[in-house]
Amino acid sequence: MGSRVLETVGERITLLSPSSAFAAQLSASLTMIVVSRLGIPASTSMAIVGGVMGVGLARGIKAINLGMLVRIFGMWLAALPMTMGMSYAMCFVVQHLFGV
Repeated sequence: MGSRVLETVGERITLLSPSSAFAAQLSASLTMIVVSRLGIPASTSMAIVGGVMGVGLARGIKAINLGMLVRIFGMWLAALPMTMGMSYAMCFVVQHLFGV
């Protein structure tokens, strides 16, 4: 799935040139350094998507695929309760199967 994620971030949010890709990656890296120093948990995937969005916004809102961003944000919002539900189910099964 890594190649699909790469394609989505690198081509489907907004088209990237080598210089705009560098700017997006540098801004994501600097953001991660700052939030790490502040002790704030952050996702590197969110940081790079934010960097790519910023590059797209620099060229104007029409340069961004808003439909793709809605899908990405929707999956981010869905991931938390889905992960909670799966971990609950797994823990429940393990506790009842093995009496842990």
